[in-house]
Amino acid sequence: MEKLPKANKNNIEPSPSDRFIAVGLVRKACGIHGDIKVEPLSDFSERYKHLKAVFLEMKNGEMKSFEVERAQFTGHVLRMKLKGVEDRDSAEALYGAYMCVTRDEAFSLEENSYYVFELEGLEVFHSDGSKIGHIKRIEQYPANDVMVVETETDEIMIPAIKEYVTEIDINARRMVVNMVEGLPCYPKSSI
Repeated sequence: MEKLPKANKNNIEPSPSDRFIAVGLVRKACGIHGDIKVEPLSDFSERYKHLKAVFLEMKNGEMKSFEVERAQFTGHVLRMKLKGVEDRDSAEALYGAYMCVTRDEAFSLEENSYYVFELEGLEVFHSDGSKIGHIKRIEQYPANDVMVVETETDEIMIPAIKEYVTEIDINARRMVVNMVEGLPCYPKSSI
């Protein structure tokens, strides 16, 4: 599930990271020649075979561009060599950086499938038209994803399945859901 590296909370002026999608997280240096091990954050493993360039969002928020010399999987771990990263010290300096691609490089999804970054922030309405709140975040679980919807006083956990979600309009930034009693609900401060 691809997601934005950081959310622009003010929505006044887009930050550089609003143009990018995080597809990996640099976990550690590998060897002495500047290779890095990357934890994939994308459901599309084939994306990494064709990468020519990536952007790294450093821990301080700075975006750096790199050409990809090679990328290969060893089990579930991606080992990469980036041009200009020539030794272990340079590779270790990249620890914790998000590996990003531009939004226009996002893979096309099947109909009625959405990226996390497309759903986060959507206004959520009950099927009767009343506003519930907005999607604060998406949590991933083995059975299905769960949307954490922030209301004025609480956070409600709504399963991201057809029985609950009746309409999604990405362009209007709006979602309609069928609310049922018994959904987990917590005061804002407890989550």
